[in-house]
Amino acid sequence: MTPEKKTDGSSCSSDVAIQTSAQSVPSTPFWFSEVTVIARYLGYQGVLSAITERVRFARRRFGHYDLIDFVSVLLGYAISGERTLETFYEGLQPFAAPFMALFGREHLPHRSTLSRFLAALNQPVVEALRAVFLEDLVARLWRRRRKLVGYGIDRETIGWCSTLMAHDKRLANAPCPPHPISHQPNAD
Repeated sequence: MTPEKKTDGSSCSSDVAIQTSAQSVPSTPFWFSEVTVIARYLGYQGVLSAITERVRFARRRFGHYDLIDFVSVLLGYAISGERTLETFYEGLQPFAAPFMALFGREHLPHRSTLSRFLAALNQPVVEALRAVFLEDLVARLWRRRRKLVGYGIDRETIGWCSTLMAHDKRLANAPCPPHPISHQPNAD
């Protein structure tokens, strides 16, 4: 490939190859990257392994699926913002293997299997899942507060003030109205 001189003195390549195909290739859903980030973060924080190890379901297996398979699908569905599970599954189907691999799993549960799982889901399992996510949330908030605030007063969130008394004391939050600060000119 030899560059040719254009009349304005610049050089460009005259060899351009454009390939087309009649075969349709699906594009990655717009929400897939966000699911990737959140799945990796939950894995890094140990939330996915905590779900696998600590949350028990009476009907623990649905075919070759475990609880974490269904949680993965429901997390993806929630993050995607799709209106229906049917729409979510249609967009996900060509990328089922990489999607489930994000959560350390191999197979995407079929929609009917997910439906049976949701019908069989009971309150103790929901509470156990809630507890795992809540523990993660509280742990992250506590680490963040200790790093950002230490000893002192936090005024990050409008309407809330937090005072940390010592590292071994509990965090005390109390709603308080925001106080606008007015700067009046000095009378000289």
